[in-house]
Amino acid sequence: MASRVEANFSIITTDIRTILSQWEESSLLKLTSKNDSSLAPEVAQRLVDYYVAWEAPLRNIPAYENADELTTIFHDQLFATLPVELAKSLRLHLVQVLSDDTSSSVPSLDVFGAQAITEMLSAEILYDEIENEVLANKGQWEEPVLDNLRKWIAYGGISVKMQSIMSKEPVKRWADTWLQRFDFFACEKFCEMRIEELFDIIVDYPDSTAAINDIKTCLERVQYRSHLVKQLKTLNETRLLHAGASTQLILTQYISTIKCLLIIDPTGVLLASVAEPIRKYLRERPDTIRSIVASFVDEESELVEEGDAQDNAPIVLENDDAPDWEDPNWEPEPIDAGPNFRSDGRKDLISTLVSIYDSKEVFVEELQVMLAQRLMSLKDYNLEKEIRNIEILKLKFGETTLHACEVMLKDVADSKRIDQNIRSQIETVIRPIVVSRQFWPEIEDFSFNLTEQMQTYRKQYEDAYARFKPDKRLHWIPQIGNVSITLDLEDRTLNLDVTPFQATVIDLFAVNGVTGGKMTAQDIEEQLEAPNSVIVQDTLAFWIKKGVLKEEKLRDEDIAVYRVLEQYEATSPKSKPRTSL
Repeated sequence: MASRVEANFSIITTDIRTILSQWEESSLLKLTSKNDSSLAPEVAQRLVDYYVAWEAPLRNIPAYENADELTTIFHDQLFATLPVELAKSLRLHLVQVLSDDTSSSVPSLDVFGAQAITEMLSAEILYDEIENEVLANKGQWEEPVLDNLRKWIAYGGISVKMQSIMSKEPVKRWADTWLQRFDFFACEKFCEMRIEELFDIIVDYPDSTAAINDIKTCLERVQYRSHLVKQLKTLNETRLLHAGASTQLILTQYISTIKCLLIIDPTGVLLASVAEPIRKYLRERPDTIRSIVASFVDEESELVEEGDAQDNAPIVLENDDAPDWEDPNWEPEPIDAGPNFRSDGRKDLISTLVSIYDSKEVFVEELQVMLAQRLMSLKDYNLEKEIRNIEILKLKFGETTLHACEVMLKDVADSKRIDQNIRSQIETVIRPIVVSRQFWPEIEDFSFNLTEQMQTYRKQYEDAYARFKPDKRLHWIPQIGNVSITLDLEDRTLNLDVTPFQATVIDLFAVNGVTGGKMTAQDIEEQLEAPNSVIVQDTLAFWIKKGVLKEEKLRDEDIAVYRVLEQYEATSPKSKPRTSL
């Protein structure tokens, strides 16, 4: 019987080929997709008719033991005969069926067990629709996206469309099969898109927190952790770790990377893999330590805010981070952790940055230098911000480690009391800081001649200090500090904060005003006994930029002279001076 079925199946084969021949003759397959797809319902119905006609005799032989075998033969022969063009035509028709503006339908092929073809073709179409919906959210990081996308698949358009082409138990089949497939596909595509954008998402953090949480949810559904690490490391190499990026910019991005990846993966495995190239690159930069320390003492820095929010546990370096086997909360390392991974209990940002290096001492030394610079620039002895920062850092670095910093703060506080006492005796414009030299960083001590007026101010303060502390004398470091000055020019008044040397140079022009006020750089260097010509040239360039001095060339001589610009010249290439630095 089976052999006769196979031998006579040519009847169906011939009929299908006849239809194909008619398609080719009428060039229907070469027309637009809309016309092409119109053939699909006709052919599908023809296949259903074939099967119904084939099955009819078998219904009259219910006890025939080879009925299933004959049906299988029919399926095999039919599917082997179906042309490729039919699947294409059926798919194009399904595009119309699944669109929102059509009432078309397609005969169910489930009659002869071929409904899977329709479902697979429909799924291909809906996969494309899902991918387009995912891509429509590219660059949208401020609001959560993934949850609404998954709901749209589970309960919205995708669910309705897919169930509409199922003939038997559509709800059950949807829930058991296609919902999971579509949801997984959506998470895959969404995760791929967000990983491609991850560098920019991190740049935009914390405004992009919603996108970070979406990535976290995606990674719980799809195995893209290694892809995330590889992609982000590549993006960092090309967009961050190069000579064109400043150290501060790299540190800012690193801090944001730490925060984002710990949201995505609280175990720290992803962060450990991504961070190592950044840490290695930062170790090679000469200004990394200084940039990190600057963040410690910058009141606008997020590290200061972080220090306030943390429990202020001491800094733990990489080589100090041995596992505590007696910890009752100990857990094994994550399964995808690398061989060098160590769980650090989620160190705070300050500890994480300090642990880039093997020693805390390099940071303490730089912290002392930077604190000294900040203290020397104080105008009113206000230590509130510095004390707050040092108290936080003492909890991180240890009390004894920052002892020198405490002495520096005490020197400033003592200087304030001394200054208050002296001001009760004399009127003075000087507010010096009296330092304990052995606790302050090495300060380059170069001297220069002060103008007569500035020497008078200093001598007056020295005498008052000697009366207040007869056993001590002041040794001035003239190049350190700042001077608040007011320049009264013919058409403008400038209030500026400058260095002592800058103030001395411009005061020298005022002193020499009776002689025309013109000087060369060599004149200034000789009169002030400046340590070198470089500092003189830099200072002159500063005042030219402020629009206070003007450079001129002597006639027939290649010598530059400088004079005060009493009236601002609108045609001057220099920008109009600002009122403050």
